[in-house]
Amino acid sequence: MRVRERITVAAWLETEGSISCSRARAGSNYGVRVTIGQMEKAPLAWLHKRIGGSFMRRQDNGYYRLRLSGKQAIAVLEEVLPYFISPNKRAQAILAIELGIGETKASPARQLEIKEELHQLKRR
Repeated sequence: MRVRERITVAAWLETEGSISCSRARAGSNYGVRVTIGQMEKAPLAWLHKRIGGSFMRRQDNGYYRLRLSGKQAIAVLEEVLPYFISPNKRAQAILAIELGIGETKASPARQLEIKEELHQLKRR
């Protein structure tokens, strides 16, 4: 991505995005997920073209949603990290990157710590 596109993606993540982690099944490692939701299709289609992910329209509320997970989410976060303005969202991205890089190396205890830290940052 060009610098201008990175800035735009960072802005979307800060305003309409969510950085989270979850397990695919009990006992498995935590994985990173980035989600951006919006009522308008065009902005998310633009983002989808540049960063990939799965793009869909939710039937229950009509929102469009772009979702990235795992290595794809980490790659985007690493690329836009320097362009975050919000200290809170930057902290979430740093934790998610740590979790994503360590998906197979981080201890279960550290994975749980990161999950809790992300949760606390979202409450601010």
